[in-house]
Amino acid sequence: MLLSLLALVLTAQETPPPAPEPEFGRPEWVARPTPADLNDAYPVSAYETGKGGTVTMICRATAMGDLDRCQVIKDTDPEAGFAGPSLKLTRLYKMKATGPDGAPVTGRLVRIPVVWTAPGKFAADGLPYDLISRDQLKWTGRVRPTRAIGGTPTLRLVCRITVTGKLTPCAEPGARKPYDGPAKWTARKFTAAPLDVDGKPVKGKLVVLEFPDVKSKLP
Repeated sequence: MLLSLLALVLTAQETPPPAPEPEFGRPEWVARPTPADLNDAYPVSAYETGKGGTVTMICRATAMGDLDRCQVIKDTDPEAGFAGPSLKLTRLYKMKATGPDGAPVTGRLVRIPVVWTAPGKFAADGLPYDLISRDQLKWTGRVRPTRAIGGTPTLRLVCRITVTGKLTPCAEPGARKPYDGPAKWTARKFTAAPLDVDGKPVKGKLVVLEFPDVKSKLP
């Protein structure tokens, strides 16, 4: 009996651990997310706090060069909310179906780092990207739309607070030109008090507004 147990122990010790799956280090990309794609996917909370970060994922390549079964393996700031948007962006990646070594990429593991860089300037006016949370503002005029803004799903605007408390210019995150449309018209109904809840001036600050995800248009 003792000899049998000893044999089992020796066998278990001699069995080597399974080797990790090799990663495909340098895929040849034919499509990747653009800076505009990252701007559109940037989490609102990270915009409001000016946060940036890096998310690293491991994905498996398909026969067509797409990415499948992606998982986040490293996140420099988990509270900033970059993990979810990074995973959604994986659908925009596409590599050549054959690697530099001439072998198919099917089933290979690919490491994908996504760098989220907080904007330094507001593209609509070229001034510093100095954000304030909506909850930090005291509003003297505000609307809470319950209908869609022109039929656009969950439109997000970034607006500059003027000396009078009005919001202008407004632009979608990453957009180079001020936004002109129903949402901008609605933003005109917002007016911020000169001081925030802590008594600090709000002139020149940026605020992020979000509008509802429904299909009907403004009355």
